[in-house]
Amino acid sequence: MREIKNETRALNRSVQEIQNDLENINSQQQVLRLDLEALTERIDGMEASAGEHEASSEVAKKLQKIEDNVEMLEQYSRKTNVLLYGVSEKSEESKVDSKKIVCDILNDHIDITDKSAHVRFSEGDIASAHRLGKVQSKRTRPFIVI
Repeated sequence: MREIKNETRALNRSVQEIQNDLENINSQQQVLRLDLEALTERIDGMEASAGEHEASSEVAKKLQKIEDNVEMLEQYSRKTNVLLYGVSEKSEESKVDSKKIVCDILNDHIDITDKSAHVRFSEGDIASAHRLGKVQSKRTRPFIVI
């Protein structure tokens, strides 16, 4: 019973950490959105004052970088993400390895059976999968599956 309580506490702490991380990501996302809006207004103003001239490539690169950051932060805030805990970690995992590892786990532990076919997960079903946080020798990092 004590073991279950300890596991429940650990899970609750993990959920709270994830919620805190999500709040931080949402805050960062909002800041990036405001920056993106400000840059977009600046570009629009530059284009209007310069007539038909294109915005400088440096400003366009900065805008693209901000858009990429916003997209990345939006991925982390999506409700369809899945977190997987307790999956042993190899020293040289890549994102491609992560997708394969996640597919193997899902196929081994989740049975989705349709009347007409048995459903299997493939790497093409996953937009992105990677470990969260920094590598730590004492703790296995969870996977985020997008």
